[in-house]
Amino acid sequence: LIHGDLSEYNVMLKPEIDIVIIDVSQAVDINHPNAKEFLKRDIENINRFFRKEAGIEVEDDEAVFKRVLPCLERRKEGL
Repeated sequence: LIHGDLSEYNVMLKPEIDIVIIDVSQAVDINHPNAKEFLKRDIENINRFFRKEAGIEVEDDEAVFKRVLPCLERRKEGL
């Protein structure tokens, strides 16, 4: 699934460094025609928060997208 509206308000951190993503009611399947666009937007939104609000150095948005894309493509192919 692609969240489609990922932001700092949809990420919960549990004490043991577990990450929980919530509010996935608008998520789309990876085969959705706009899935890649939504994924890019999700990456931009969450990276912006970590950079500006949390002061954490994160990888460039495009680099994250390129890192995630092969996994997305494999899942689309059912591998």
